[in-house]
Amino acid sequence: MDRIVLTLPIDIAYVRVAALLSRTLCEPLVAAEQFSEFAGSVELAVSEACTNAVKFTGNAKGPQVYEVAFLIGSDRLCIEVTDHGPGFDLNAVPPPDFDLHPQGGYGIYLILDRMSEVSYDRKALGNTLRMTKLLPKKEPDS
Repeated sequence: MDRIVLTLPIDIAYVRVAALLSRTLCEPLVAAEQFSEFAGSVELAVSEACTNAVKFTGNAKGPQVYEVAFLIGSDRLCIEVTDHGPGFDLNAVPPPDFDLHPQGGYGIYLILDRMSEVSYDRKALGNTLRMTKLLPKKEPDS
């Protein structure tokens, strides 16, 4: 697997850097007709995960940076967002209340909806949200 890593400051302005890189990395991975949907899903998930890293790490003790690692495999794209915030329980995050239209609280829901696999790991060195998007099967040449 190829690995590309960004270390970004806890600043909302840099979330876009990770999101744009995710979109750029998707281009050679899928056919042109699949690019928009695939890259849009990945970009949205990366943006939401990085926004949460900035939001919840900003007041935490420890390094004021977070890391975004892109692992490119033959059949998948994995993105790991590692921060030093307080952490959370992925399985305890409730779905948003769509009837009330809250201003926030959609991030984890959107990530789970758009990505093929999502996991979360909390360790002393930081929290890692791992998101995997399986690459679409290539059509055989005719």
